[in-house]
Amino acid sequence: TAVTSTQIDLFWLAPAYDGGAAVTGYRIEISENGTAWTDLVVNSGSRATAFQHTGLMPGSTRHYRVSAINRVGVGAPSDTASAATDDPIGRAGRLNTRVLPHVVGAMTSSTVSAIARRVDAVASGMGMERRVETNGLSSMAASLSSPDAGGLGLAQGDQAGLAALFGGTSFTMPLGGSAAQQQSATGTPLASWGSGEYHYLGEPGQSALDWKGNMVSAHAGLDVRVGPDILAGVAGSYSSGSFDFTDKTGASPVKGTYGATMASVHPYMAWFSGGGVASVWGSAGLGRGDIEVDDEREGFRLLALHRQGARGEPSFNACRETCREIAYHANLLRLEPDHDETGRRAAMMAMLVRHLLLFVSGKMQVAGLGEFCCSSRGLRSLDRDAAQAPEYTPELTKVA
Repeated sequence: TAVTSTQIDLFWLAPAYDGGAAVTGYRIEISENGTAWTDLVVNSGSRATAFQHTGLMPGSTRHYRVSAINRVGVGAPSDTASAATDDPIGRAGRLNTRVLPHVVGAMTSSTVSAIARRVDAVASGMGMERRVETNGLSSMAASLSSPDAGGLGLAQGDQAGLAALFGGTSFTMPLGGSAAQQQSATGTPLASWGSGEYHYLGEPGQSALDWKGNMVSAHAGLDVRVGPDILAGVAGSYSSGSFDFTDKTGASPVKGTYGATMASVHPYMAWFSGGGVASVWGSAGLGRGDIEVDDEREGFRLLALHRQGARGEPSFNACRETCREIAYHANLLRLEPDHDETGRRAAMMAMLVRHLLLFVSGKMQVAGLGEFCCSSRGLRSLDRDAAQAPEYTPELTKVA
């Protein structure tokens, strides 16, 4: 079991029969791919059935097998078990440190720019006229420009897609008629407005953490001319971005998606000089956002054991591994009930429960081995009088 981002703990059961001589230690072998084995511990010199493998890098996958040792020699190795270290908390911290400041900065800048454009339009005398602009093509062309010196910007050749077409779109809609009609009827011209903006953000090619993706911001507001020199209004903004990342800080790269959303409300007020040019304007804001990190996770899989069972040669510890897998999926369902993969995870868990039922009920019984369940072992005919290397291999397992 991977207990930390740098440690895997091993647990196993002693052999059912020691060959007529007491077990004096265990040999622990390790492999990175499950085929090429080296000695992690040549002889533990102890009858303890646990070992802590420390000093691993996050993202390391290791396969293990154990052999019992007595005074005659080394017994046959156990079936293999594997585990992978991971550092999801550290990875989330690295993403927040690297990505979040750029995303929040772009979201805030987009909102401020939208309000500024609105104030400028009113100052130029166009703010109370019915108007619709679709500058998506111009926005898409801009998205092919080079990044700025800070490494952020619109990357050459990236596909902007439909999100880019949304950028640069804006509208102004007077409420209750034209500006002249409103002025004569109420003296307080009222108008709604909106705009959209597309961003490409990213830092590709970084040595430790690559990330890039798209963000779309939508803004809508309502304002009123309070006299000839004052404009007061309120704007609402919503921004959503999705960014692909590759974290290369561990032993193996981890790919995933970093999602960020933010909704905010911004009251604003502008004062115009006698010449009609805005001289002062200000705004305040209140917002709330969410962050979601979805990455590749190393779970406890039954690959080798299931293949072995399909050949009619199941391992005694396969049912225990199946229990681990069921617990893994149950934890995912409990911790992330609203995840996009919830349906698939629930279906996988149901399949594993049916698989375990086959194990325990003996439906996968193999001749000479007895019922296929770790709680009911078959017995072989052995000469227990002659001292020999342990014939029954230890069962390597993992516990939560």
